[in-house]
Amino acid sequence: MKSDDRYRSKLAVWCAAFELAPEDVIGKSRASAGLVEARHTICWLLRQLSPRPSFPEIGRVLGGRDHTTIMASVRKVEAALAGGEAWAADAVARAGAAPGIRFELEGPLETLRRCPAPPAEDSLESAEVLAG
Repeated sequence: MKSDDRYRSKLAVWCAAFELAPEDVIGKSRASAGLVEARHTICWLLRQLSPRPSFPEIGRVLGGRDHTTIMASVRKVEAALAGGEAWAADAVARAGAAPGIRFELEGPLETLRRCPAPPAEDSLESAEVLAG
């Protein structure tokens, strides 16, 4: 499987967690704060994967966006997490409950750590169980 395909499969899972169509996240629309915040969060989440994708790779997956756009999104989420902004913590927690990958927030600055992924299940029901 090519790396872009691997990233697209994660994109689809995270879009479902945000109740958005991948086309909306890939598209140019800035119609709502929720869409924009989800897009920023997905950029950041893709950057956390191992092996770590480059900013241009993430840009290709997200509709051909420039690498500097991806860098700005990643920085925005990092700053929001460090500043304790609720939207970022909520978005990461929501996406972190998606099947196949989990993240947890911890500590006074709500820094992030990677957790073992739950058993692979490709259903959204498993995300709901994890979210609890």
